[in-house]
Amino acid sequence: MTCRFWTSAVLVVLAAAAAYRVLVPPPAEFAHTPLLDEYDYVVVGGGSAGAVAAARLAEGAPDARVLLLEAGPSDSAMMEVAIPAGCSLLQRTKLDWQFTTQPQAASHGSMHERRSRWPRGKTLGGSSSINYMVYVRGAQDDYDKLWGVSGWSFADVLPFFRKSENYVARPLAANETHRATGGPLTVSKPQTSSPLVDAFIASGKALGLARNEDYNGAGGMMGIAHCDLTIKDGVRASSAAAFLRPALARAAAASASGVFHVRTFAHVTRVVTETDAASGKVRAVGVEFADTADSDGVASEDSPRRVVRATTEVVLSAGAVGSPHVLMLSGIGPEDVLAAAGIETVVDLPGVGRNLRDHLMVPVRFPTKDKASGHLITKKRAESLTTLLKYLVFSGGLLTTNGLEGTAFYSTGTSDHLPASVPDVQIHMIATGGSDVEAANIGTKPEFVAQGVIDDPDRWQAGGINFLPIILHPKSRGAITLNSSSPFDPPLIQPNYLAEQADVDLLVAAVHDTLKLAADEAYAEWIDASSPTTSPLYESAPDGAAAGVSYWEWHVRNFAVTVYHPVGTAKMGEPGAAGTVVDPQLRVVGVDGLRVADASIMPTLISGNTNAPCIMIGERVADFILSSLQGR
Repeated sequence: MTCRFWTSAVLVVLAAAAAYRVLVPPPAEFAHTPLLDEYDYVVVGGGSAGAVAAARLAEGAPDARVLLLEAGPSDSAMMEVAIPAGCSLLQRTKLDWQFTTQPQAASHGSMHERRSRWPRGKTLGGSSSINYMVYVRGAQDDYDKLWGVSGWSFADVLPFFRKSENYVARPLAANETHRATGGPLTVSKPQTSSPLVDAFIASGKALGLARNEDYNGAGGMMGIAHCDLTIKDGVRASSAAAFLRPALARAAAASASGVFHVRTFAHVTRVVTETDAASGKVRAVGVEFADTADSDGVASEDSPRRVVRATTEVVLSAGAVGSPHVLMLSGIGPEDVLAAAGIETVVDLPGVGRNLRDHLMVPVRFPTKDKASGHLITKKRAESLTTLLKYLVFSGGLLTTNGLEGTAFYSTGTSDHLPASVPDVQIHMIATGGSDVEAANIGTKPEFVAQGVIDDPDRWQAGGINFLPIILHPKSRGAITLNSSSPFDPPLIQPNYLAEQADVDLLVAAVHDTLKLAADEAYAEWIDASSPTTSPLYESAPDGAAAGVSYWEWHVRNFAVTVYHPVGTAKMGEPGAAGTVVDPQLRVVGVDGLRVADASIMPTLISGNTNAPCIMIGERVADFILSSLQGR
């Protein structure tokens, strides 16, 4: 009987996997889409903002010709994209640009060459197809005071957050002002709550943090809660899944004269511009791209190139790395940077690539007690047949989790560049001790990898949990510049992490706050708060004990890593203001017919994960364009 049951269970799993492959389009979809010579709108980058912008343009202007170009493959190229628990397996794959930064002088001591790995989505959905699916809009004063751009107050952007949203975590009242239902993007809570996450939420009292499950709602974001997640019925809700595919289906079924085309494996090499001889005005008239469909997405000087023209506008949504890179390759950027790379200046725009900002986090691990073992996220549990059956048959269980199910936002009151209404620290809790996969994703040098990970990765995972304190508004900032004039050489990424001592001090303070959470009575039965995992290398490190540096400052400078939220490299501002690249309607200064819409336009970071604002930016750029058509 038992044998028969498991044989049947295996057949169910295999059948479900086969059905997935049949029902989900193959990875090569859109790779050979026949293209027109010209379109009304060309959107570059099918990521968090670009997929939204293209979908909304096709929907709002059904007679227009809209083209979306994406450098990577379809998001169906890897089954793990759809499965929330697969998120850590998507880095260092063909769906990831696999950028690395320049060496960091003040941080990343435990990383190879002191470089940070920078995963960015290279697929339909962009980073929303490989991220950890946490949905955070940010604080009201992120927009009202820190951004401070006309037309971008919180009151201005809130309708676009709501337009996207289908909030299913609780019933909404008729007079609801901040949350919404009926939009394409499902925002949910974890299906089930682990007692380890419940303990995290209860421990908030150690920092005076109240439970605030609706941190994206009218009551503000301060407090501690389960995360809002872009997961629908146990499946990742990326911008490709939520916006792009439904829009393509509607366009195919419509009787309008317009077209909506998507082309993958299209590595955009430059925006094509023309300069009017009489007026000197520069206009974007199309884009050039390298077709990499026959080389599995690998672009080179030998890749065939093609130009498609845009009769109305080009929207550049290639991300905080890609958009400034494409602008500079097109001769739009700081004249000195362009000249050094041998690129002729079309428009001298000094702000391109500057103002780079990113969130930084540091893992703090605690060993768990035996009672916690059945609640930890481990490779062994994730790959068990029971787990697979729960997911494939019931869309439930461990595979529906992103791992980061608890989060807290608060102000330490020590950040002199922020209003008190804006949090400066966020803390995530993840119910695992970390693994060899995470160590490889981060790029940690072997001598800094805990011996437990090397000796027995499964046991290490099952024997601890991690807190991830994050600084939300670091003072340190960097830049993205050109490596060469070749569009196939990645740009130089210099974040200058922890260049400002204030950032180090705040992250160390956040670590000490984490120690207080762990020591709270809520965790007494789950973890050993008296023994956080520390590195034995501190005692002998020249920048450690011998230098008189405290352990946790040494830990921060060696183990802090990116939270994958780079912004600011095509800064939005008022025309004429220093550093402005795009105006409040996202039009590139000095270039007609060209807009930028992605994380690069954010003047500064928001207080939390950046995917939700990127989707809002995609909504806004489409609205700006459609409003101009309608004379609004």
